[in-house]
Amino acid sequence: MNLELSCQDGVTVARVLDAALDVVGADDFKKRIGARVEQGERLLAIDLSRVTFIDSGGLGALLSLVRQVEEGGRVVLSGCTPPVQQVLRLTRLDRVFDFYADTDAAVAALR
Repeated sequence: MNLELSCQDGVTVARVLDAALDVVGADDFKKRIGARVEQGERLLAIDLSRVTFIDSGGLGALLSLVRQVEEGGRVVLSGCTPPVQQVLRLTRLDRVFDFYADTDAAVAALR
């Protein structure tokens, strides 16, 4: 999984650099971001602007982050492409996550 992790104004930003967030990369995604959560980082902005395909493995990875940060934390998504938005709506996960047009808006909302 090609993933870029950074910190912006106290928010952990995870940019998925692959076109897919699927079962193939889901475990690596969870482990790498989960390690940051274990270190105490609880505000996560996940940039999905390059992702055009997401499957149940990717959805499960996102939900696992929500569970990890549930006490005093928050996970938001930014830059969701139309195919990803459609899957999130169909699975009703649009009720779980807040969506922002870009990473800057997501970070501002979390601060």
